[in-house]
Amino acid sequence: MISGDPRIKIPGSESAARMADYARLFDALHIVVLSHAHILRAWREARALRGQYDLISAQGADETGLLAYVLARMSGIPFHLQLHTDVMSPWYRRASWKERMRYILALFLISRAACLRVVSERIKRSRDTEGSPASI
Repeated sequence: MISGDPRIKIPGSESAARMADYARLFDALHIVVLSHAHILRAWREARALRGQYDLISAQGADETGLLAYVLARMSGIPFHLQLHTDVMSPWYRRASWKERMRYILALFLISRAACLRVVSERIKRSRDTEGSPASI
């Protein structure tokens, strides 16, 4: 899993506890935390795990999603995308130039995901109105 949440690595945090619960569902769960200051470090960490995973999941249709997509393509394995933010909202893409770029990136990533996970009905409805071919 590629995540942008640094709290995942803090023992006892709510994020770490949630990931521990997820890990119980799998034989192994490897999490790479992507921070803007350490993109190269995250890339190296994920590449070092190559061959130890059969699915790559990203916690967003943003930089984490792009890294996960590239790694999945290079490894020939499925790419799973989680949508925690309504990136299809017109208000989201009007917020700033960064959100506009992330909206365009989301259009690219959503259409290439083997599977999507949305965290709310509102995000699902928003995604459905854009007509993306990826399944939920």
